Amino acid sequence: MARLLLTLQYLDDALFLARRSLELQAPDRSAWQQHFTLGEILKAYGHHQEAVLHFKHTLELRPDHTGAQEALVELETLLAGTGLHICTLLIIIFLVLGVLLVMLSSLENEEPPDLASRPPPRHFSRALAMRSLKLGISPRALRSKRLP
Repeated sequence: MARLLLTLQYLDDALFLARRSLELQAPDRSAWQQHFTLGEILKAYGHHQEAVLHFKHTLELRPDHTGAQEALVELETLLAGTGLHICTLLIIIFLVLGVLLVMLSSLENEEPPDLASRPPPRHFSRALAMRSLKLGISPRALRSKRLP
């Protein structure tokens, strides 16, 4: 039943049935078919390492099974190619950490701005603002000239 569901691409149901079949398998019977089917389902899911384990178990129980041998060779070559991806990922992580370290060290070395170089803050004069509104004079002109 699990093989039929695998063929129809009902992977969740096929996975459940294959695992359940292994649980219920009698100890005196060989379970190479269940391991092979489970390996194919896991391979379809993309769980390659677990699929390799089931294909190896299939070959332990039935060493002449060509389908398990072919699938095992295919998965092992596929898994051997992922080492390059892991190295690339590690390089990216180290580069990001290096950039963050440089940014943090430049922030620590940066001196705070001198308070004497900044102009003093201006205070708001409500009386001056109201007077300028009544007379139609710009507040800047009032600041530059002192009116009586």
